[in-house]
Amino acid sequence: MMKLVARDIEKKFNRRRVLTRINFELEGAASLVITGINGAGKTTLIKILSGLLSPTSGEVSYYLDNTAIPREQVYRHIGLVGPYLQLYRDLTAWENLAFFAKARTGGVDR
Repeated sequence: MMKLVARDIEKKFNRRRVLTRINFELEGAASLVITGINGAGKTTLIKILSGLLSPTSGEVSYYLDNTAIPREQVYRHIGLVGPYLQLYRDLTAWENLAFFAKARTGGVDR
């Protein structure tokens, strides 16, 4: 079973602290709801969990059947779609996906 563990996640931008000691564990097909006012750090936390941003301190770990998985291996299987979807109208759905996969990883696996 897959497990995500966030331990003491903190994030600062310059001197501004955005996240302070975030701790949780998600196991299997668990869901996580992140709420807060604008500027509370919701997007920052999601970016840290998906590998797009590094925490100032703390650690995000992934496990499969209680065995640690390298983050880089996990990040290849994580996608993130923001609130404003920007696709190229001249490309098909597959071509859009392939373009962004190549931009992030340098290649496309079918």
